[in-house]
Amino acid sequence: MTAVRRLLASAWLLPAAVAGWLVTAVVLRLSGSSTGELRKQLYGTQPDPQLLLGRPRAVRSDEWLVTTPLTRAQAEVGFPQVNPRLAGGTDVSFVYDAPYAGWPTAFRPHLWGSWLFDPERALALRWWLLPALLLLSTYALVLVLLPGRRLLAAAVGVGVLAAPFTQWWLSTAVATLAWTATACLAAVGLARSERARGVVLCAGGLAYSATALLLGVYPPFAVPAALCTAAWTAGHLLVRRREAGTRDAAVRAGAALAAGLAAAGVLGALLATRADVVRRIAGTDYPGERSVAAGGAPVERWLAGHLGPLLRRDDAVAPGALEALGGNQSEASGYLLLGLLALALPVWLLVRGRRSGRGADPVLAALLVPTALFLAHLHVPPATPLTRLVLLHLVPHERLQLGLGVLSTLLLVASAAELQRLGVRPSRQTALGAALAAGALLAVVSVRVHDAAPALTAGLLPALLLAAGGAVLVGVLVRGRATAAAVGLAALGLASTWDVNPLHRGLFDVRETPLGQAVAAAQADDPGAWVSTLPPYGGALLVQAGVPTWSAPVAYPGDAPWDLLDPTGRDRPAWNRYAHVVFDPAAERTTAPQADVVVAPLDGCGAFTQARVAHVLSDRVLEDPCLRVREVVPLPRRTFVVHDVVRPG
Repeated sequence: MTAVRRLLASAWLLPAAVAGWLVTAVVLRLSGSSTGELRKQLYGTQPDPQLLLGRPRAVRSDEWLVTTPLTRAQAEVGFPQVNPRLAGGTDVSFVYDAPYAGWPTAFRPHLWGSWLFDPERALALRWWLLPALLLLSTYALVLVLLPGRRLLAAAVGVGVLAAPFTQWWLSTAVATLAWTATACLAAVGLARSERARGVVLCAGGLAYSATALLLGVYPPFAVPAALCTAAWTAGHLLVRRREAGTRDAAVRAGAALAAGLAAAGVLGALLATRADVVRRIAGTDYPGERSVAAGGAPVERWLAGHLGPLLRRDDAVAPGALEALGGNQSEASGYLLLGLLALALPVWLLVRGRRSGRGADPVLAALLVPTALFLAHLHVPPATPLTRLVLLHLVPHERLQLGLGVLSTLLLVASAAELQRLGVRPSRQTALGAALAAGALLAVVSVRVHDAAPALTAGLLPALLLAAGGAVLVGVLVRGRATAAAVGLAALGLASTWDVNPLHRGLFDVRETPLGQAVAAAQADDPGAWVSTLPPYGGALLVQAGVPTWSAPVAYPGDAPWDLLDPTGRDRPAWNRYAHVVFDPAAERTTAPQADVVVAPLDGCGAFTQARVAHVLSDRVLEDPCLRVREVVPLPRRTFVVHDVVRPG
């Protein structure tokens, strides 16, 4: 019992609990995957025996429609860098977060389960490892700066992990957040360690974390996260200079610079060894080479994080309900930017520190740099040359939300540390003024969101109440009650996202269904590539079934199939993009009805189909002289029809 009591009273309680859950989840094959959404396409509303809590989310299509089926498909062919079954051969080392046997996977530990476990346990490890890393790195970061403040540390970690943007973008955002938190932790260790070995280890940790961050190769997330990390690191090195002298700080700055250069070098090696893929992606019409000018961002697109609880309402996701906010819950989600809304606190602390003779805090001062850059990118058009210099032109305004969340969290933590260092706190009048200013701003945002998306705000009153709650948290923080503010922020996050992702056991496997068996039988009898006339889920079914398919999410267009489908290139603007490729017998030309969906014509007797397609999957019998019905597969949601391609006549 003594050991148990000691654990309950120690800082190791949260890490032990997180580690215990991680092991349990992997052993029991538990994840938050929305793979049940793919099952719905076959079985409709029939109960899902693998669903334990919540419900799968169609909006999480990046996961259930792309990543999870592709991961299974990679395992089928031995984890190659170029999957020969995906659109004639696609390099999966970019865009997709897919496991492949190559050196960059050394920086993606969440994928290692693909070699260590069966697919279902690999999915569980993939799902939980990075959220665990984010939570524990943030927790450790706060404890290093504020020893003994366990509740504050836990609340900050939960607040970041449970925030609406983090959860609605979990499979794409969490890696950037986790490695940013780890890099910031390593930077503090680098600046504070008193032993050479500690400096070297922390520099290595910084290099690894920064490399893992950059190898996500998604600039809209990586660029602002890297700017925040650089400012945080510089601030702590300046603290070291004040405490131990210029020479000592210079050595550590050199180690930090070496870590950054090593990360940049690894990224450069990745780009150089995949130059053709980089060129093809950069040459697409979507996403293409982004260049976003500064200014013009609607404030409600980045400052509406207090409305997170409303995104869970079913009427908020009705067709068109969120069109003005990006179209769906993921695009409309954000962070309650407590650290930014309470910007009066770090400014007050900088002035107070200078006047007290103890010096202004270099960390808070350094964090004001990305604050100014981010706000300029959002709202100051003349700042475009400056934002281009720091690569913010690669970041669409709505994607800066992640960087703002990182910045806000670092401001909160640094402010709490400075409050403790100085042993002061602002007056009630200062806190009240900050709360009223934040409340007015959040109220204006709430009204603008109500005007743009009235179904979300449900009569405006709930939105205004949430704005008032956000204002109270700002006042509490500015008053110096960082723990109470962080607990409130964590509570808001949990209230917003506790059921965003389901709890699912195992993995839906189409190969174990009658449809999968029909596809496997056709492939065994007549091997060849497939196309689907179904919406994008049809391609996902074929990818997971492990057959070669042209109906797949392609990161970039190859020469095939467009050399035969569009030999003159007249439809290039439609197909030259990252997209799910769907085939339609009624289509006369290739079109892009959505930014990430391409619809190509299907002529069974045409050159492409005759040369490169063996089977067609549809939900109806296709009237085409060169398509012959092989098997009809009736299932509860819909009937599937497998066709063979035959010669004309």
